Amino acid sequence: MQTHLQEKLLVQDHSLFTNTPAKPARQRRRIDYIAENPNPHPYVKKWLEEPFLMSIRDDPNFASFLNNTNLTKELTESYGTLLKIHELVGSDTDLVFFDVCSGKGYLSCLLSYHFPRSTIHQIDNNNKIKTEHIRSLKNVQFHLMDVKGVKILDLMKEETKGKKGIILGIHLCGELSEYLINFFNTIDTIEYLILCPCCISKKNQGLLQTSRDLNIDNYNLWTMELFYSIKDSTRFLNRDGEVKSHKNNFISAKKIRDSKKPEEASKAENTETTEIEPKEESKEIKEATEEDKEESKEIKEATEEDKEVCPCVPSLVLLLQNKYCSYVTCEFKPKSL
Repeated sequence: MQTHLQEKLLVQDHSLFTNTPAKPARQRRRIDYIAENPNPHPYVKKWLEEPFLMSIRDDPNFASFLNNTNLTKELTESYGTLLKIHELVGSDTDLVFFDVCSGKGYLSCLLSYHFPRSTIHQIDNNNKIKTEHIRSLKNVQFHLMDVKGVKILDLMKEETKGKKGIILGIHLCGELSEYLINFFNTIDTIEYLILCPCCISKKNQGLLQTSRDLNIDNYNLWTMELFYSIKDSTRFLNRDGEVKSHKNNFISAKKIRDSKKPEEASKAENTETTEIEPKEESKEIKEATEEDKEESKEIKEATEEDKEVCPCVPSLVLLLQNKYCSYVTCEFKPKSL
């Protein structure tokens, strides 16, 4: 079955058999060669099937965007992330996205069409990035900004007032991944996080030495270190083999909101305390209570053993005890950690 783009390529030659003047020939770009592949990569195929692709292909603002030497890699990374975003946010469609260290912004482009009611903030510190295509994306803004600076914090706090934010980082190198998680942990209005980490910083000699001592791949160890640094959230971890990169571990998180606490606090404030005289319990009730206590103790012990954690690697403690396994291939998805 032909994709929208492949069909368009065939239609281009229609002018040879009609009196209609042919359009000026356009220089072939990387996207054209990719579209001619009869068996494209699954995520690339998804991109080619996107209805909006025809419009951006004919848009001169996207000339550089669609001619990237690493286009296949960029397309797989962005579409793999998009699928995880849909899975994480569910029916939430009115969001504020922060695509951190975005590069040209292939993910931001997808988000622009998949979340038309949302605002997408594309953030990068590289002033050489060609951003002409952003002129054609109505809900995308580009910010030339340092992740380590104060301005990015101010931007996130200001733009998410009264709204839900989602922070995204694909192949963030070294300590940049830690910055992303810190934003998520400290800014209450950032509701969601998706991170695909890259390499460990060379400054982190302790973790690098641990990976050597335990003969563990340092990328997997780094992923786990980051995973356990996320606070007060439901967390998910998986590896996406369809992303054309060896660095393809994905961490997702959604903040846990305890709606019961405010209600209970309000109820407690409005309740008057009165002294009640204790009633004598019957002997039978007391005996039953003692039995219930024993049963409750057994259940509690079982609950402690069956905590909702990954059966492969429940904690960094086990990892350091040399009980590590390739946890990133595990499909375990806890409801809460």
